[in-house]
Amino acid sequence: MDRQLEKSPDVMPLVECFNPEAWQGAHTTSPEDQDAIRRHLLGELYTQVFMKNLDPERYGKLSEASNPPGISSFGSNHDTEKAIWLREVGVVIPDDWFQDPDEVDTLKPEAHALIITLAIMTNTLRVVIRNTNVRLHQGLHVINHKLLDRLTFGGERVKSNALGGMTWDDYFRQNCQYNSNIPGKVSPIEMLQLMQIIKYSFYKAEALPTEADES
Repeated sequence: MDRQLEKSPDVMPLVECFNPEAWQGAHTTSPEDQDAIRRHLLGELYTQVFMKNLDPERYGKLSEASNPPGISSFGSNHDTEKAIWLREVGVVIPDDWFQDPDEVDTLKPEAHALIITLAIMTNTLRVVIRNTNVRLHQGLHVINHKLLDRLTFGGERVKSNALGGMTWDDYFRQNCQYNSNIPGKVSPIEMLQLMQIIKYSFYKAEALPTEADES
């Protein structure tokens, strides 16, 4: 399911600093860097090109769905409900988010922020699809800016070798009963990964990158 992202040579090094292997802490948190990353991500979210690549047969259940349960709650007690909703509308959740992919109630604690943001992004797409007959050029711009509110530029969503591969966010929640990321925000690289999941779930087959594209 991993597919190559379109990359800006100027901005992607900043985005990729949020990869665990390249994390440089506060180096990427300057206002200028944050603005550059946001501008880049605006082109990766729900653009007109994205909408044209959607497959109506694949998003049929999503367009008819209601809001996911607990959409306004960031509590982990709604994570399983969100995962069930996502699967029901056609989202292909990565197997490694679960202890047992065949059992939706075995969602790993470290998937908490990812499930919250994926549910919000997918629900946003549901609203956009329902309004495809309305000229949403300006509306898409507003929606995408709101999705950028799901970003965190701190180090809490970066996996640390010192924590055995956990993020500080997950470590604090699971070991210290302290939530350093109450809204369940994600890093820039995670947001790009979530967009890839959405594309994989709802794109037309011919719009997906081929193996030749990825090589």
